[in-house]
Amino acid sequence: MHMISEAQEVILVHLIQNNYLNEERFAKSFVSGKFNQKKWGKIKITNHLRAKQISTVNIKTALKLINNETYLDVLKLLAQKKMQQVKAKNNFEKRKKISYYLQTKGYELSLIIDVLNVLV
Repeated sequence: MHMISEAQEVILVHLIQNNYLNEERFAKSFVSGKFNQKKWGKIKITNHLRAKQISTVNIKTALKLINNETYLDVLKLLAQKKMQQVKAKNNFEKRKKISYYLQTKGYELSLIIDVLNVLV
């Protein structure tokens, strides 16, 4: 912003004191937005927050906002939608493609396997 360093410090102190810059609030907002809007899993959300240098404590606190039942429901819904779209020669290939898709969305492999055992 082409300011002298003293002015930058004063502005940053003011923003932190008035709770405009709050890492925990950002992490919670990020988690709820990415999960509710983009249907990202916990792994992908965690990796993106780490890339933004958010502390592990704030990441864990923010991830607690995700309800486990809702998380599994979203995972099942994504798997069902992808199952309808995937064209494969056999069930093994179909499972592989769906599993890869869900992993790229950031869901845990153990949960994916459990969901696929029920669906496919």
